[in-house]
Parts: sequence; structure tokens; C-alpha cells
Amino acid sequence: MNITVCNGKGGVGKTTVSVLLALAYSNVGKRVFIQDIDPQGSAAKWVDALELDNVVTRPDSAADITITDTPPNPDSRRVRDMVRNCDRVLLMGPTQPVSSSSHWIVTYQTHPQAGLGHSLGVL
Repeated sequence: MNITVCNGKGGVGKTTVSVLLALAYSNVGKRVFIQDIDPQGSAAKWVDALELDNVVTRPDSAADITITDTPPNPDSRRVRDMVRNCDRVLLMGPTQPVSSSSHWIVTYQTHPQAGLGHSLGVL
């Protein structure tokens, strides 16, 4: 399974969610590849610092799940390609422009015949 975590803005928790998802999947025995395409590289740094079992920051053909942490630029070709080629997209953002205390996450299941995908729900 390939999961892409994205939003057009920084500071909404993309990296935190990416690393926590990797940890959760690792805890149930899945091998996870964190693909960190954000220039800051924070997801990879966190994974390396935490020494998480079954979570790698380099491509691994044995990985059950790939989680991609994206930069805050949904218009970049690389982010569009990641979204187009994944199984699930997590779109994250604040519930209100002035609120930093609550956030929303919308998940999409991508489907080749349906374009980007359809909403699976709001968490």
C-alpha cells in the first residue's frame, strides 16, 4: 500500500502523521518505507533518530507500506505524481484559518478511472 500525506501549507502536521502512521504499522508487524520528499527531510530524520523497528528511510522492496511525506507545494510535479500513483491520500489542514489547535484529515482512495479518488471520510 502507498500512502501520500499532503497539504498546500507547512505546519499542519504532515510529518508528524507520516511518522506516527509508520510507527503504528510497524507495531503490527508491517515493514514501512518512509519516502520523505520534503526538502526539510524531517520525517527521515525522526525515523533515523527514533530507530524504529521495521521502518526504513531508503527504498526497500520488502516494505509492505510506503508512506510519502510531501513538501507544502501541491502544484509541484513530483507531489502530483505521488498523489496520482498512490493507494491512499491524506489531505490535512486546519479547521479554521486562525485555529492551530484543531485539524482535519480527509482520506482519499485513489482509483485510476475516477481521477484523484473519492473521499473515504474525515477523521
